[in-house]
Amino acid sequence: MPHIPLLFTWLVCCVAFAFGQSPTASFSIQLPASAVIEQGSAADVSALMERPAGTGRPAGIHGFLKTAQERFEFQSGQAIRIWGLNWPPGQPLPGGDNAISLAQRLVQQGFNTVRLSLPMADNAKARDDFEQFTGCLRNQGIYLDLLLPGDTDLCAHSNRITQLAPRDDTGIALMEVVGPPQAAADLRRRDPRVPLAAAGPVQTAGDIVARQASDFFSQTAAWERGEPMVKSAQTIFGPMSFGAPINRTLFIGAWSAVAANPFRAELPLWTAAMAGFQGWAGVCVAHDPRAAASPAAPLDAVTWVWAPACALMFQRGDVTPARSRMLFRLDPSMPTKGVDESAAAIASIGMTRYLCEATFTNVLGWLILGSGTVPGLATINPRISDTGEIAHDWQSGQVKIDTPRTQAIIGFFGRKPVETRDLRLTLPDGAFAAVALTSLDGEPLSKSQRVLLTATGRADPSGEPRLEPVTGEVTLRSLAPSQRDRKVFALDLTGRRLGEVPLADRGFRLQPKLNVAWYEIIAESLLPKPAAQPSPQSPGAADTKKKTE
Repeated sequence: MPHIPLLFTWLVCCVAFAFGQSPTASFSIQLPASAVIEQGSAADVSALMERPAGTGRPAGIHGFLKTAQERFEFQSGQAIRIWGLNWPPGQPLPGGDNAISLAQRLVQQGFNTVRLSLPMADNAKARDDFEQFTGCLRNQGIYLDLLLPGDTDLCAHSNRITQLAPRDDTGIALMEVVGPPQAAADLRRRDPRVPLAAAGPVQTAGDIVARQASDFFSQTAAWERGEPMVKSAQTIFGPMSFGAPINRTLFIGAWSAVAANPFRAELPLWTAAMAGFQGWAGVCVAHDPRAAASPAAPLDAVTWVWAPACALMFQRGDVTPARSRMLFRLDPSMPTKGVDESAAAIASIGMTRYLCEATFTNVLGWLILGSGTVPGLATINPRISDTGEIAHDWQSGQVKIDTPRTQAIIGFFGRKPVETRDLRLTLPDGAFAAVALTSLDGEPLSKSQRVLLTATGRADPSGEPRLEPVTGEVTLRSLAPSQRDRKVFALDLTGRRLGEVPLADRGFRLQPKLNVAWYEIIAESLLPKPAAQPSPQSPGAADTKKKTE
């Protein structure tokens, strides 16, 4: 037994070596001890809470949330895409100033929802911490997705701060019942005013039938392998898509990757892109409890670094929704265990919009597939979405996301440069990296005056909150001569500028020695002007000279 950790470490090192990288490379990007984001920095995307997500502050000003076919919207008619996170089970909620600063930082990182459990009524301390922290979240415009036991009385306990019971609180966006789907149906009949569902996962046709009384479907999925998903024909998106209902709302309540997977930085932006393409109403990230979180926060290093780019891309709808739709018609009498493998495999391809039904509705104008084997379809390579914006070449191990405002290349790199319409990357042969350009002003990247570049390599497979910096060259392909006033700054993980990076001939070199994952590309005209110095003949200069003498 004492040799198991050593054996596990040896296996992880072998996996890393097999995919072309030395296990001895340093994981030198570390989360900041201060655990803050600099206000107004390129890493601060808090403006999303008003534009384009439109949630506003405090949370609840638009009334109760409701489902509207495949999306969530408020009573005011304001639509919302949920980009949220799961509070780790067992981790205490922050109190006092820590609660205030954490709520501020989460909204800066683009989160508009926190998914967490309602404390038991007989635990006074947990209730007090819950009410204080959720009050801080509300003030920042962050909503709650409450996980409830099936026997919860939604009128029994009022929040001492808001003076509202859970069923009357517009700051609670969603409720999910942990337990059998029937428990959610029973609670639904007690008339909570917010959308309510059984917590996932949805894995069989029987699960789909059992959730018909839910207001929305909540799905749970995890990439549990220690190998890169970019090199796999099977992806996490099969289990995520399974159960997507017709004209109903699908919400990914929790997705994660195992902490021992050093390639898990491939997932956040890829997941956000697929969520936009598939039309999911919301996505909440979770992290393996074996991965160390940031100081006083429920975020590991991968989530911290990729949160701004993911929130921007998903909430403002950078990825065009699928143009075509495919329906899986499942047999309700299927076995009660195991995802339908053919449905999951085809949904993993991600080339079109996938939905499932376990009844026999007559749907016109759709490609309808029955449960069973579809020969050859799951082995298609490369897989290109019907919009052309997402491409996955699992044989070479690479994903491209190519939209006007967000562009990314994720996976393994070879000897030749790799391009999107506005980005060219030249990285060492065999390197693994996730690199993305994100417009910060909402303009296309070819015109944007402020851009965030996110670049990370592998994550520390020990679970420590450390990442590998990326080495290579970045070329901004569409940078016009009139835009050569751009400046490039390396940023630490608070968003603070560490120093300028030389920009020459539309390109710059990444700076691994600075241990950074973020770079800001900004028009010189947006930078603060240096204070004017008085001329030698001016009265100010004379006064200064006199004082000096």
